[in-house]
Amino acid sequence: MTIRRVLAWLLVGLIVSSAVWAVLGLFDREVRHVVVEGSLSDMEQQAVSAQVRDALPASMLGLDLSAVTRSVLALDWVETASVRRQWPETITLRITKPAVVARWADGGFISARGNVIAMADGMDGDALPELGVVHATAARAIELFDVLGNRLATANLRIRSLRENAVGEWELILTSGLAIRLGRQDLLERLDRSIRVYRFELSSWASLVDVMDARYHNGVAVGWRAGSPLVALQTDDGR
Repeated sequence: MTIRRVLAWLLVGLIVSSAVWAVLGLFDREVRHVVVEGSLSDMEQQAVSAQVRDALPASMLGLDLSAVTRSVLALDWVETASVRRQWPETITLRITKPAVVARWADGGFISARGNVIAMADGMDGDALPELGVVHATAARAIELFDVLGNRLATANLRIRSLRENAVGEWELILTSGLAIRLGRQDLLERLDRSIRVYRFELSSWASLVDVMDARYHNGVAVGWRAGSPLVALQTDDGR
């Protein structure tokens, strides 16, 4: 190979290299914009953006999509996350959140899968029912909430809170403020009994009823709200 041919190949190589670097220069820009997609509040979008900025490199080509995804999934309230480049200087994140069904009495929220999670600061959960346990798991509380709630729905009643106390007894409070004490066992049978008493004996006096105690073998004790002229109804006095 002659010197002239060698020089020609070197020239071609320099031209190709220059072209490659020029193309890379066009694409390898600094990440300037983060777009967050999904049904998120303004505060949640800001939390995602802040989380991503800590993981971002200086350039688009240096972006590690897996690292960015992991940083977003570190947020407790993010269920799935995907990241993609949008040239020349934008990355787009698609976020989904777990379905939240209740507030957790000890702080946080409960997902439909029975997991206790911390949501973004400022989330308004006042409209959600509250669940609290001492011995049971969050998953057990969700299971009971669903089963008991379905039974109550037949009487157009809804649960505002469901709690287990230190001795394992369950009590629910309806959206009307009525408390129903179910105890530790035979919860469905006791609730069905309470619903029957409510429907056929108490529906006309619902605003005066404070508590229904179904921790009895065959009956339900009723406590009236303070100031009510009515006396307590007890269909059985043995637990």
